[in-house]
Amino acid sequence: MSLNTVVTPGYTFAASGANVDLVDSDTSSYLYPHHSAAVAKSLIATAQALVNPRGKGIYATDETIDGIEARLVAAEGIEAQSREYTDDQKRERRRRWRECLYESLPTDHISGVILYYETLVDFQLAPVLSNRGIIPGVRADTDAHPLPISPQEPATQGLDDLLPRLQAAYQAGARFTKWRAPILCNSSSLPTQAGLEVQAESLARFAAISQQAGLVPIVEPDVDFSDDASLKKSVEVHVKIISMIYARCAAYGVLLEGECWVSQGAAS
Repeated sequence: MSLNTVVTPGYTFAASGANVDLVDSDTSSYLYPHHSAAVAKSLIATAQALVNPRGKGIYATDETIDGIEARLVAAEGIEAQSREYTDDQKRERRRRWRECLYESLPTDHISGVILYYETLVDFQLAPVLSNRGIIPGVRADTDAHPLPISPQEPATQGLDDLLPRLQAAYQAGARFTKWRAPILCNSSSLPTQAGLEVQAESLARFAAISQQAGLVPIVEPDVDFSDDASLKKSVEVHVKIISMIYARCAAYGVLLEGECWVSQGAAS
């Protein structure tokens, strides 16, 4: 396949009234035919802005509606927990909580914030972040369901209507998106080959669709070896799943310079 080339120097992510200076270096990126130079430059600039300068990171605020409601109820205290709210009141309470959070976030160490879809599209709160020089993003995956051939393993859902959802997210101000694919790991049978293939495929398709919508994909293969797997087994699984994801990303023509990956936490 013949590939185009685009020169990608250091960029500045422009938010209203704020700029983030990036590393000043010229590199060449090879583009598949379906990537325009303009879109590629935008993706690469955003990916760079999310990780530069060093010391900044991405803050996840993508709890589900049920998750944030549980937090708000707990914060009210025992005496107030018997209070009844209408659906509209609950919705407004969630909106006000999110808005207050985003208005008070310290900007020194936060480059981007992952929003829940309701927060981004329904509440239209992305400008609160972008006006402060923080890049808004959105959670793309939905629920995880058991894999039929291996019910112990989760298969991440959300691909069926992903493109229109991400196009709406872009219009609402998002510039990146995240997909988490949990991978269970133990000393015996997990993960299965089928489980790895399903998650690698979902992450690669997510990455390709995200870039089609103009959004930088954050790929998160979340290997959970909290059961009885050894560190050696975890390393083997990490190497295998990362290799599989890269192979599937290449098959779908994902622009690697225009995506980010989540590194595992201290427990991994």
